[in-house]
Amino acid sequence: MGAEATPILPAVGRHIEAEAPYTFALVGDCRGNMEVFEAILSRIKADRVQFLVLTGDIVKNCTERDYQWVLHELDEKLGDLRLFPLPGNHDILTHSEDPVERYRLYTSAFGPRRYWFSCANTLFVVFDGATETCARDEIEWLDETLGTLRDRFPVCFVCMHVPPRDPRPGLNHALAEGADELVAVLEKHHVTAVFASHIHSYAEDRSGSVPVFISGGGGAELDWPFDGYHYLLCTVEPYGSYNLRRVGVDDMVNSDYPEYVLRVRVPTHVALPAGMGFLVLGLVLWLRRL
Repeated sequence: MGAEATPILPAVGRHIEAEAPYTFALVGDCRGNMEVFEAILSRIKADRVQFLVLTGDIVKNCTERDYQWVLHELDEKLGDLRLFPLPGNHDILTHSEDPVERYRLYTSAFGPRRYWFSCANTLFVVFDGATETCARDEIEWLDETLGTLRDRFPVCFVCMHVPPRDPRPGLNHALAEGADELVAVLEKHHVTAVFASHIHSYAEDRSGSVPVFISGGGGAELDWPFDGYHYLLCTVEPYGSYNLRRVGVDDMVNSDYPEYVLRVRVPTHVALPAGMGFLVLGLVLWLRRL
């Protein structure tokens, strides 16, 4: 990736030293309105959480310049907040037959597409369902990971982008393949809860006996029932219970959109002269007010 892109790598396979109760945040589908996402990041940092899980659809389009833009924004706004991302369908080249090429931009920016980490009394397993399917090797990886680690922790959360099913009547914005196999593994290992996004709203569901919380209100255009932009705060208690709170943020115009267009959508040979032109114009207007 270009010189502007600095990978933001999660602490894969590591234990975060903390004591319960502790709180972490979740945000999904932040693509498209960086103003909302920046407001959410500011609120989350003020909440003094242990870390943020970013449940996919981070970039608007899967291009190198889109990734450079998002990394530039995160570098400005993330500060010391620890980030655990995972890929969504917008973050990968979904039509590529080559799995390495499909994830190349995502992994060069954010690291592994699937992994685990732990914090205090909780195991987190980050599962890759960005293709909107659960291939056999994905299910086998999840089963093996949970089989090795699950018994060590009283709490276990699985985080993914596309939910096993869409709880909204008549809609099916969910896994197209492999949902039954996925749910069987979740139940087999007594997963505490699943966190997903993909649906740009908030919903609570169950896949078999496992609670599923869907939160896609991080900035992308909202879906029915249009309940507003938001993020989640989850507090894990010492004895394995957890409390979940949805935190709403105001709708707002994306004031970064002109900069996004200039840096990402306009060809490079046009963007640089245009940017210099805007800079000169701004300087002239400022001098005229002196």
